[in-house]
Amino acid sequence: MTEKIYSYRSGNAFTKNPLVPEYDACGNLLIKDVHHFEQMTTFNRSTNISERIVHSKGSGCFVKMKITDPLSDITVAKPFQNAGEEYEGILRMSTVAGERGTGDHSTVRDPVGTSFKFKTPYGVMDWVFNNTPVFFIRTGGTQFEHFIKSQKRDHRTGLGADYDATQFWDYLTLNPESIHQVTYLFGDRGKQVYPYFNAYSGHTLKFINKDNEVTYVQIHVIQDEGVKNIVNGDEIPIFGPDSNRAHLQSTLEAGKKYSWTCYVQTMTPQQALDFKYNVNDLTKVWSHKEYPLRKFATIETTAPIDNYFEQVEQVAMSPSNLIMDGIEPSNDPVLVARLFSYDDAHRFRFNSPNYDQLPINRPLNTECPYGYKTNNKVDHIPANLTRDGFMSLGASSDKSFISSVDNSIKFPPSAVCPITGKSAPAHSHYVGAKYRADVDTEQKGLKANQVKDHETVAKVDSNLSFMEGINEIDIEQATALYEKIYTKEQQERMAKELINHASTTKSPIVRKRIPQYWGLVNKDLGAKIAEGLNVEYEYLPLKEYCESLKTGE
Repeated sequence: MTEKIYSYRSGNAFTKNPLVPEYDACGNLLIKDVHHFEQMTTFNRSTNISERIVHSKGSGCFVKMKITDPLSDITVAKPFQNAGEEYEGILRMSTVAGERGTGDHSTVRDPVGTSFKFKTPYGVMDWVFNNTPVFFIRTGGTQFEHFIKSQKRDHRTGLGADYDATQFWDYLTLNPESIHQVTYLFGDRGKQVYPYFNAYSGHTLKFINKDNEVTYVQIHVIQDEGVKNIVNGDEIPIFGPDSNRAHLQSTLEAGKKYSWTCYVQTMTPQQALDFKYNVNDLTKVWSHKEYPLRKFATIETTAPIDNYFEQVEQVAMSPSNLIMDGIEPSNDPVLVARLFSYDDAHRFRFNSPNYDQLPINRPLNTECPYGYKTNNKVDHIPANLTRDGFMSLGASSDKSFISSVDNSIKFPPSAVCPITGKSAPAHSHYVGAKYRADVDTEQKGLKANQVKDHETVAKVDSNLSFMEGINEIDIEQATALYEKIYTKEQQERMAKELINHASTTKSPIVRKRIPQYWGLVNKDLGAKIAEGLNVEYEYLPLKEYCESLKTGE
């Protein structure tokens, strides 16, 4: 019988690790990695209806951010320069795995997607966060489809984990780096009351200031009234799959205001280099004691939604809308993949590249297609070289290329030139083709020190050693969360929830492996789950556990 071989969609055999994308010595993912992009673009188009492939079940409300403590010492990003500036926006909260018609977090245990879109005078700023500071995966877009599809319905039967949880637990137990996030998921935070949740960037960002200094940053959005979880089922009226959405909408309509305080955690390049863990690893948190929170803003709800389709369904968030002058992505492989994948998914979902021209997504500083300005306080009118396409709502008289006969488009002053490291004034001139006298330039311009402490930053950015496997260091934060943060009552509830969820697992192989997976966090927890699932428990340390996952010839 002919063997079944893992292959590209072209049919050619794929001989590398399909779960790890290609990256260079500097820690950069490679656009020439055909398999990586094939995985992401196919996944984005693998739904048969025009709803999100993830985060489909959403609710929303309008919000306003106010800058209280500028971050001008660590970034030149314009939205964070002036105390008192306010930005209107919208908050969309969602489940991750379920379809549009499934339950919200009043009935479903799932991370909460917590995404903010702020309309600043300088452009749109999106915070595409979650209610937990870590996530299930860390090696990039090659894991997107493998992971998400394991949390959805079985494609063979159309049935979910309440019928058979085999694929849910098979994926997680085969990828032990997921265990920190899953410890959050089956704790009390797995079912939260809207909008009593925190939001976290999870990913590390690189802030750059006027002196060309890099600061590694994570953003925390903390609920001022504290988080509230659905533990007993009587925290809010539960009447069906939309109970959380109904609670949010009804309380806002009654005049209730909700608020959050925004903080950053920061590291210098040297601190990031000396960090016990890895700032590019999405499965790790930073100690608040070592890296204290620094307040910079507040967020308050302003109004309930009044058109669900236009405001919650048509809103399109993307991590790429947080990247601007003064904010760069780290080399976190999942963040880098999301910069591409979210926009690509929106282009498919709307069947157009122009979804960003819809009213809910449109920047304040773009001219309205009906002839009047969107906002009188804009910083500038944006112009670029993208044109046309289905659903294009704005005409442009600009050239579609950098032109020597049309100098109406100005190039903004740059605080930091990416090549020379020097600032440049605004201009509207074509600077001409640069003559290269030496054929072999050794790319000296590109290799010039782009930021201060360049060598340290390069070492931090290039460290993706966690892509090569799992270590005991990848388990210890989950253990600390379970043993030191959770109370005895919370531990008991977590074990009960785990047993209830895993009890539908039909595969005896996976069913036996689940207690061993949780034994990595706490040996007694593993034994308790084994007893609840009525399977024999054999505790395995991490190395032996990984060896046990290998399939035989």
